[in-house]
Amino acid sequence: MPAKILLILGILGILLGAVVAAICLILVATQGGRVAFDEVLPVILGSGCCSSLALVVAVVGVILVLKDKKKPNSPDTTLPPTPPTP
Repeated sequence: MPAKILLILGILGILLGAVVAAICLILVATQGGRVAFDEVLPVILGSGCCSSLALVVAVVGVILVLKDKKKPNSPDTTLPPTPPTP
């Protein structure tokens, strides 16, 4: 369960960073010189760092999900062996 939470948080972080960077770039393009690229550059760099960190979290989440998926069934959940027929 924690692996899925890590995966979801990583994906949401990537999306958040991408949305913030896109809004900043759209703001520069649509404001016709009122907002300089130098003013939004720190925000774009910050959102890039956030997305990079979220990507690492998402990759760790994917690895943990795949690791949990490949675990063999525990002996408690398997059926008992049937006795041989004579």
